[in-house]
Amino acid sequence: MGAFDAFFRKMNSFDTATTPAKQGKATLRLPVILFLSSAVFWLVVGSFLGCLAAWKLVVPSFLDGPGWLTYGRIQPAAENALAYGWASQAGIGLGLWLLTRLGRTALGSERLLITAGLFWNLGVLLGVCSIFAGSGRAIKGLEFSGAAAFILLIAYACIGVWSLILLRDRSGGGLYVSQWYLLTAFLCFPWLYATANMLLIWHPVQGSAQGPIACWYLGSLLWLWLVPLTLAAVYYLVPHIARRPVRAYPSSVLAFWCLSFLGGWTGTRLLIGGPIPAWMVSASVAASIMMLIPATVICINTLGTFSGRAVSPAPEASFTIFGLVCFAVVVLQGAATPSISAVTHFSDYSIGENVLVIFGFLSMALFGASYHVVPRLTGREFLRADASWHFLLSSWGVGTMFLSLSFGGVIQGFALYDPGVEFISSVTLAAPFRAMYALGTLVFLGSCLVFAAAFARNLLGGYSPSKTPRLQSEPSEVVSV
Repeated sequence: MGAFDAFFRKMNSFDTATTPAKQGKATLRLPVILFLSSAVFWLVVGSFLGCLAAWKLVVPSFLDGPGWLTYGRIQPAAENALAYGWASQAGIGLGLWLLTRLGRTALGSERLLITAGLFWNLGVLLGVCSIFAGSGRAIKGLEFSGAAAFILLIAYACIGVWSLILLRDRSGGGLYVSQWYLLTAFLCFPWLYATANMLLIWHPVQGSAQGPIACWYLGSLLWLWLVPLTLAAVYYLVPHIARRPVRAYPSSVLAFWCLSFLGGWTGTRLLIGGPIPAWMVSASVAASIMMLIPATVICINTLGTFSGRAVSPAPEASFTIFGLVCFAVVVLQGAATPSISAVTHFSDYSIGENVLVIFGFLSMALFGASYHVVPRLTGREFLRADASWHFLLSSWGVGTMFLSLSFGGVIQGFALYDPGVEFISSVTLAAPFRAMYALGTLVFLGSCLVFAAAFARNLLGGYSPSKTPRLQSEPSEVVSV
């Protein structure tokens, strides 16, 4: 433990030193706060739009006048705002903080990153507005107009290059598993986004190839961009919460390589039974089942670290554990989907899977990371009451949304599968569950507003400065890969 504590103090010296590293801390603050603040804004916007879309399924006459408020525009606007505005920006901001902290490297040229962050938000805003204006694309995950996508790529070029420079200039020779996941995410996103836009938006390929490419991009966006960003934060937080090193840490390399290899193959399982080559679907199904291997290792590394330990009362603990449980369920659902797709393929069950990914795993884990990072940027802790209300409302909302869509989707799927049941009957059977789902979206929106208010108060000095910062007594990763 003596060597462990010595390493921890050395690692945290970046935040407490009075040498040039302190200047690095000052430059670190503005870009990270910009990305996190923008992410919280788009979280509220995306959750609000998602709530509107859910209630329009329950009450079709709700806001049925303006054409830009139809369900077909509100729902993709909500999904893209959450994916590119909330999850991506939160992951980028946390990733920059992790690279700087783990590499013990000062972050220079903050103006470049701030400019990139502003352009990223401009791209998201233009993309969401293009969807409402009716000029968006009918490709899930790529609904933004071509101009908005180009702005996002330009903004990311500055972010990606600077993250690689941070990784190159780190102190020490080894890499932590968090840095491995961040490296994968920052390298994969420009390849994924540029390739998908080139083949589907800017210079579309023939129609028969568009479906597989769109599904490939959708699966890769999740497993090679959003999930690695989130897992990087999780692997950093777990030892701090459990107050001991990650369990079976060397096996995390196996999980990393399996996830990196299999993640890009999982998307085309969405086209089971579709007019595409059978080998594409078979490879995707096999990859979805084999994702159980990295998921098992990740659960051993993270949830296994908490075994026999009292969970820290810090607010990030409950969010991180909840997110990890949702991650395990997501992978189990993906592995089981091929065997039940005949029933659930065109039902609300698939929407429940998306809810569990976006709100259950990504959002909850990013909430936990934000509760850990923001106090270290501002010197002020969040109030426990705010964090408790946030967790209560968000977990209740996620659970209600997921369970109602899952059970309702199965019932709806059996009705659709039965040739003796009329289509309108399947809609009627799903109606009560959609009402519960809409209620869950309203509760989750309330949790987002609580989080946004607490976040704003922390940044604006509404909380008293912490007299005993928790970072002075927390353990950290000690094994490099």
